[in-house]
Amino acid sequence: MGHSKAFYLLACIASIGPIGIQTYLASYAAMAESFQLSPSEYQWVLSASVIISVFAIFCYGPLSDRFGRKPLLIAGLTLFFLGSLIIAIANSFWLVGVGRMIQVCGTSCGYLLARAIAKDLYDENVLTKVLGLLGMSLMFVPLSLPYLFGLALINTSWNIMFFILSGIIFVFILMIFFLMKETLKQKIVLTSGFTAIHWPSIWALKYNSKFLAFTFSNSLALSIYFAFLMGAPHILHISFQGELTDYGESYFIIGLGYIFGSYLAALLSKYYADQYLILVGAILATFSSSVLVGIAWLASLNQMTFTALYFFISLGISLSLPASYSSAAKYGSSNVGTSTSVNLTIEAIFCSAVTLLIGFVDYDNPIFYTIIVFILALSFLTNSVFILVKFKDYGKFMKLSDTSEN
Repeated sequence: MGHSKAFYLLACIASIGPIGIQTYLASYAAMAESFQLSPSEYQWVLSASVIISVFAIFCYGPLSDRFGRKPLLIAGLTLFFLGSLIIAIANSFWLVGVGRMIQVCGTSCGYLLARAIAKDLYDENVLTKVLGLLGMSLMFVPLSLPYLFGLALINTSWNIMFFILSGIIFVFILMIFFLMKETLKQKIVLTSGFTAIHWPSIWALKYNSKFLAFTFSNSLALSIYFAFLMGAPHILHISFQGELTDYGESYFIIGLGYIFGSYLAALLSKYYADQYLILVGAILATFSSSVLVGIAWLASLNQMTFTALYFFISLGISLSLPASYSSAAKYGSSNVGTSTSVNLTIEAIFCSAVTLLIGFVDYDNPIFYTIIVFILALSFLTNSVFILVKFKDYGKFMKLSDTSEN
């Protein structure tokens, strides 16, 4: 398969996670009415699913280094398919929770293995550009999905929408089975023990300061974005007394910010070193979140200002993420799946903590929520400055003048 065709397939693979979570988040209001849910009851499924994703992500990468990318993708997509079907036929929220847990076990393979395959196929000099384009492309389907889901819920039930989702995932499985070739050139062979994971390559990463610094960078950045995903349905529905389609409208605008930032990352990565893209993104996210806190403090926050400010936060995050991912891959283990798995496991732990924290927010007064976002952004900026100061040998300002690999 050519690199251009491979990229389109990677975009489809990477999008399964956003598709899964967006269909669930967009159904919040409808599920709340069907099962008489409180925000805390709905939130526990989100919290539990993020925690489960930590363990699933940790396993997918090392297992793909041993058994190959394609078998793990098919297994993950099959779990996603089964979980979606369970939600579609659910007549209680308990069954919805079970289906969502199975869904997460499957969707955890998507972006992780898409990144590992990208590292298999593309040279590290263009990896930031590829990951930027991948980040941009994976937003297109989930970008429109919440709004369309909200419109559909006016005329039909959320169960039917999950039946449709099951059909989409089935198409993904067929695409992987028939179109994708194995990209892993050399599989790990374990000579002793019963474990399927090569533990030494995992333990070695804890001594890799550059890998950890860039991992913390993408973890903090995505935590800010995750704060929107976890809190926005409640903010819009409870704080602003919104309609079923409000979350979809806000997510569409914020998703455009993510696409624009990813495009800028792909464009600028040709000229500027990764750490400067990360720093600029962190500055933009921190400034926008500080304005968000100020407006909330003045009790003037509404859907329009909330969405507009998170547009710029999202832009800053997506400008930095491809550079963080690319640098973490560059300095990680030669076992690409393993280092990608560790990177995303730490990222998932950060997102889990944010999800649990947001579960305690009083949505009648969103000031505490905005303070959480600001603290995350400030931490992101601090880590970005640390990377710039600590790793002076990492790269020059202009990539065109950097002729050696550090």
